[in-house]
Amino acid sequence: MWLTLQNLYTTISKATPEELGWMWKFLSYEDPQKERVTGSGTVRLISERHKRFQTGLVPLVEKHAKAAGFDVQRIDKRDRPHPLPWDQHAAQADLDWLRTRQVDGEPYQYDAVKCALRSGRGIVRVPTGGGKGEIVVGLCKAIPCRWLFLVHRSHLAEDIQNRWEKRGDGTGHVWLGKDGWEPGERVSFCTFQTLYRALRNPKCKNALSKIEGVIVDECHVLPAGSFSEVSEALINAYYRIGLSGTPLERSDGRGLLAIAQTGPVLYNVTPKSLMDAGYVASATVHITDVKQQMPKGLRRSWATVRKHAIAQSKVRNAAVLRDVMRCPKPAMVFVDLLSHGRILRDAIRSAGFSVEFAWGKTDKQYRKRLVERCKNGSLEVLVANGVFREGVDIPNLESVVYASGMKSPIQVIQGAGRGSRVTDDKKTFHIYDYRDSGAPYIGAHSAERIRIYSRYGYSVVENVTDITKTKKK
Repeated sequence: MWLTLQNLYTTISKATPEELGWMWKFLSYEDPQKERVTGSGTVRLISERHKRFQTGLVPLVEKHAKAAGFDVQRIDKRDRPHPLPWDQHAAQADLDWLRTRQVDGEPYQYDAVKCALRSGRGIVRVPTGGGKGEIVVGLCKAIPCRWLFLVHRSHLAEDIQNRWEKRGDGTGHVWLGKDGWEPGERVSFCTFQTLYRALRNPKCKNALSKIEGVIVDECHVLPAGSFSEVSEALINAYYRIGLSGTPLERSDGRGLLAIAQTGPVLYNVTPKSLMDAGYVASATVHITDVKQQMPKGLRRSWATVRKHAIAQSKVRNAAVLRDVMRCPKPAMVFVDLLSHGRILRDAIRSAGFSVEFAWGKTDKQYRKRLVERCKNGSLEVLVANGVFREGVDIPNLESVVYASGMKSPIQVIQGAGRGSRVTDDKKTFHIYDYRDSGAPYIGAHSAERIRIYSRYGYSVVENVTDITKTKKK
């Protein structure tokens, strides 16, 4: 079959009926959530009418089509947005600072930049603490085109701006929307939300049409409909690079949509390799058994179970409080419900610890002050929901208490990663979690979390009995 590649879509220019039938089956997946809503969970990633699919899927199509016995020919219609081959531009840029961190004798940050530019599109998988920011600046510095660094939370881009001013030439960067709608000559920063709200604005669309390379941080968010609409508005973006420590960890099959927008994983830095090299703190996961019984007569829905067996469970919250009291400080306690956060905050405060609670709608400046208080030691415990799982940098964080339950690999690893920063005084950190039983869902959820910890190279131990750092009232 012949595939004609453009920046956004690839068209099947020539194919036999057998090849088309194979493509129709291969470019689909089952979405359980869609099945619950519509009765059919099949999602097609190919347009039967236009015989086209998103270009990020091309490497997967080529690999599996050849394995199925089909010959695949590329017809690449994309225009490179810079005059010289990528390696000549990279050779002219000062990228020596990317060679300082090495894993198994190889400069992994430099190699990640090289691999991403050679491929043009795809996902660089780097765990928290692995230096994604340096990789972003390396990409933007190596290739002289208009880059867009796209995030779903603004604070994730603020660090990159600071790094660009330090490592790059410090010029040619703007925040789209905030600084107007003319892209920077080298780098533009923006959130998905800002662009999605402005997609009908001709100035916004014109700005996005000028972007020649896009880097998506935490690209596991791409399957969301609003994010994909923004991505598809970047019609002239030749480079499409995704960054994430957990790019394909979704349990609903929609990780394939992230590949469609960018490409497959093209470079992988494992958490264990970074821990072994000393760039990321190693973790000990302390597991405590929590056995309880649901009150009779309650509905067996997840919402009911989460409320009674997690948020309002006296047995479970007592175990969480015990771990907070004994864990090294500062500590971060993750919750899913606001009511749960308030319950734990009040219990921890009553036990004599300095504690605050932050959630999504908490003022941004106040959240920053809480982070600074954790850093300077005036705040021992920070209870938070998902807003603090990504991009929050507290290098001296000693403990993560996972009180929220759930089983999302992305949430678990992103939350655990808050403690993975290394300092001169900190090479390890602690995670506290619970093996739940006595109610629907929670047993399977906790078992999955424990499997995730083991898979990521963390040391898992049972039933904490030692008290490490407990504040006396």
